[in-house]
Amino acid sequence: MQLFSLRSLCTSAVIVFFAIFISSISTKAYAADITVSAPLKNTTVPSSFLLQASAPTCVGQNTASMAYSFDSNADNILSGATSINQMVTDTAGSHILRVKAWGNSGAFCEMDLNITVSAQSVVVSTPSNNAHVATTFPLQA
Repeated sequence: MQLFSLRSLCTSAVIVFFAIFISSISTKAYAADITVSAPLKNTTVPSSFLLQASAPTCVGQNTASMAYSFDSNADNILSGATSINQMVTDTAGSHILRVKAWGNSGAFCEMDLNITVSAQSVVVSTPSNNAHVATTFPLQA
């Protein structure tokens, strides 16, 4: 039969408590609270394009500010913003557009979008390449 001292039992209880407490803290960035309406994921955009995103809340907290960045570059912070509606620019190539929001009590949300920035100044998205079209057709560029 093993005997445990009160001190060793208390120490074990504290260790278990902290292990449970630490595991309950999440550092995951929630993307579900951010809505990006432009550009869409996996699309090709010109070097200057419209970024439209909103995040009224972030993990249940009112949004205090938003930001965007490309790849691992510095954030372009919009203090006090709950939405972004502005022209942004990046160099030609494949990039990760990161849209971020911070809650008023420290929550963090992030949505990452894979995009390709074209070297062309105009990118036609509708109709698709080699599509058969009528005499009149919608053009989206």
